[in-house]
Amino acid sequence: MSDNRPPTVYNDNIFKNIVRQLRLAWRLFLDPRVHWLTKSLPIIAAIYVISPIDFIPEAVVPILGGMDDLAIAVFGLKLFIEFSPPEVVQEHLRELLGAVSTWRVADDAQKGPAVSDGHETTVVEGEYQVVEDKPSEVESDRT
Repeated sequence: MSDNRPPTVYNDNIFKNIVRQLRLAWRLFLDPRVHWLTKSLPIIAAIYVISPIDFIPEAVVPILGGMDDLAIAVFGLKLFIEFSPPEVVQEHLRELLGAVSTWRVADDAQKGPAVSDGHETTVVEGEYQVVEDKPSEVESDRT
């Protein structure tokens, strides 16, 4: 019997990503290097969500009425992160993810080794094939 069920909607990575974005936004909000005008974006979004004034009222269109609040909240947080200084965002992301300082995105246009924090790193491109190991003669003698 084949399993033809559709894939489940629950994805652990989606929820982890949402929590990570919220933690990043909170850290950026508390960081003094982020300009106060940039910090006003999530505050304005929160005021809109709390406010009884809506673009699409919940009483008229029940499902879409709540979706506009969610969209404004997500859009406000996304703009806040995008308008924050990139070096500050990267610093907080590294701390949140526990990333190694030498990790980087490989650039196709870049040729040769890359230097990061004084260490030379090389990107190697290639193909691989998974081959099952055959038991060695020593292992076959034991059985």
